[in-house]
Amino acid sequence: MQWVVKYGDILDESADVLICSANPFLTLSGGVGGALLQRYGDHLRIELEQVLKSRGTNFVDRGSVIVTFPRDTPYKSIIHAVAVDGMYDSSQEVITSVVRQSLHHAMDEGATDVALTALATGYGRLSPQAFAVGVKELSDEVFSPIERIAIVVKKAEEAENIRQTLEYCQ
Repeated sequence: MQWVVKYGDILDESADVLICSANPFLTLSGGVGGALLQRYGDHLRIELEQVLKSRGTNFVDRGSVIVTFPRDTPYKSIIHAVAVDGMYDSSQEVITSVVRQSLHHAMDEGATDVALTALATGYGRLSPQAFAVGVKELSDEVFSPIERIAIVVKKAEEAENIRQTLEYCQ
């Protein structure tokens, strides 16, 4: 399995499955969620609202992973990883847990290419290096049939910081 770190627009990265950050209220209020809403329309927001409604709650806990199957996108599924709490706090351990869960869901979808954003580093207070340390815990695990995981961030500097932390990345 190959790990790649890039900078650019994650929605332009070719992938079977997209793993993106979500807040506990599952609102697509900013970051990748906001970009998804702008690019693909309101049906994803409605699908996430239905998830909360079906659970009889207004939020999900930090560490939750919500899988959606949105139409009119290039993805088999979009995995919304809730790596922050209501105050946007997170940890390396939470990153390890939600990325592991997300990759298992991607495996279930038969994904070979996965695009992953640097969870909890936008509105969240985690540094790109702390995110990378959380992901590095997964470097020896096998997530077959996944062949490639592209971590995509907005800035070249963030990509370089993550790349340096993840010695096994290209």
